[in-house]
Amino acid sequence: MIKDTSKEMVTVATFTNAAQAHILENHLADEQIPSIVTEEYFSGLIPGSTAGTVKVQVAQANVEEARQLLARCEQHSPPFEPAPALPGDRLASRAANMASLGLFLFPLGLHLYSAYLLWRLRWLGLELSPLGREKVREAWRFNRIIFLGAALVLIVAVILNWR
Repeated sequence: MIKDTSKEMVTVATFTNAAQAHILENHLADEQIPSIVTEEYFSGLIPGSTAGTVKVQVAQANVEEARQLLARCEQHSPPFEPAPALPGDRLASRAANMASLGLFLFPLGLHLYSAYLLWRLRWLGLELSPLGREKVREAWRFNRIIFLGAALVLIVAVILNWR
């Protein structure tokens, strides 16, 4: 039987991405404060949403120590400032998200939409950051897989119908 530990654990911090939560978890481990990262697999499911927050939890007995450590970490580290997003980055990110989601749901439809977004990005001539360019490459990789697979299926179907 699995023991329900949710009543014994207390959330000491929430983050929007799992990397930040794991950094805090490592700091806590350095101080011998046991902790767990929860809900990390739900973060980023809905792009641009805060619905997927990642939580760092500690035992009730360690809450005060963990909060003191968190306060010390915040004092000694510079605030996180993401690189400024360029105009095309959001469109590139949406194209990559649709392409990766299209591997599992509605393959042809989502990949056609992703290709449309990439075409629109190029047609509008929007500037991309290095991260945005990586998102474009990722989207094209996924789209190529599906489009080549669809072409192969179509060719096989045509060959089998001619026999």
